[in-house]
Amino acid sequence: MVKDVGLGTFGRVVQAIDLNLARDVTRDERQNHRDRKDRKAKIKMEDSVAIKIVRNVKRYHESALIEADILKDVNSRGGRGQSLCGVLLRQFDFNGHCCLVFECLGRSLYDFMKVHGFKAFPLFCVHDFAKQLLDALDFIHSFGLIHTDLKPENILLTSNKERPYRLPDGVSDQQVPASTSIKLVDFGGATYDREKKSTIINTRQYRAPEVILGLGWSMPSDLWSAGCIINELYKGELLFGTHDNSEHLALIERIIGRIPLNMVSRSKEFSTRLFDPDGWHKMEDLSSGSKAHVRRAAVLEMNVKEKDTDTNLASLLRSLLTIDPDRRSSAADAMKNPFFSDYGNVKNI
Repeated sequence: MVKDVGLGTFGRVVQAIDLNLARDVTRDERQNHRDRKDRKAKIKMEDSVAIKIVRNVKRYHESALIEADILKDVNSRGGRGQSLCGVLLRQFDFNGHCCLVFECLGRSLYDFMKVHGFKAFPLFCVHDFAKQLLDALDFIHSFGLIHTDLKPENILLTSNKERPYRLPDGVSDQQVPASTSIKLVDFGGATYDREKKSTIINTRQYRAPEVILGLGWSMPSDLWSAGCIINELYKGELLFGTHDNSEHLALIERIIGRIPLNMVSRSKEFSTRLFDPDGWHKMEDLSSGSKAHVRRAAVLEMNVKEKDTDTNLASLLRSLLTIDPDRRSSAADAMKNPFFSDYGNVKNI
């Protein structure tokens, strides 16, 4: 093992050296490089792998086996299944622990922001990340797979290398990834659209309104999460900073707009308790602090800086953060947004 990479309820992720690759390198080099330090130097990061070691608990073990099967399906399709999604190299059991061996990637977009004080990414980074994320979603949705847990923690850079970027003020610099190449990871909660689905999915802040309201969900739920992520990468902060259903729905109403009455009326849990007959949030069960938090929230388009209003970022966000999932943009349609096709307005910002 080289080092710990992450720790979660499922277990841990460690970075390790693939000894088979390293052994081949040292064997080939031994003839010409007798110095031991020189041989060790030949064991590069390309020989590294990331091993997800799952706790020896039945439900975690079963979940890991399902994740492995899904990843084999994803990766076996080639193309985007390997270039935009994390690659599972193999799996094995060790003392009752299911171990999944992945290619070694860089840190997550969340960790990159955390290391740099949660500074927002420059617009060109947001553009590149958004395009790849939507491309990955278009790919997995094409064969009915829903990720269900999209968030910056589950989007990894392919490299940890960084470089300075001169900000528009012409004076300050900001660290940005040397490469904006990313991959989608953690398919532990992924499910095929044809399968039986759980009631609740997603990490709270990226959860779609149809999920909160208990109306059922499908592939559009991933697109809502993508909209939340793209906004967060651009702003450096959560779009929906909340841990409560009622407050979350109030924030959606404040930032995006009124939830369609046909959705509200179908919600067995919230239709009459939280909403008036016209579908507006009554705000009655919110604390004074929660009400103030909701009122401070800005309308979606106000999140886009004035200098960036001609880049079509706002229209992309609006298409992804459409409350009605039947009207929400698909990944394929979102990639046709002028934010991507009119790239000249973005690349030099």
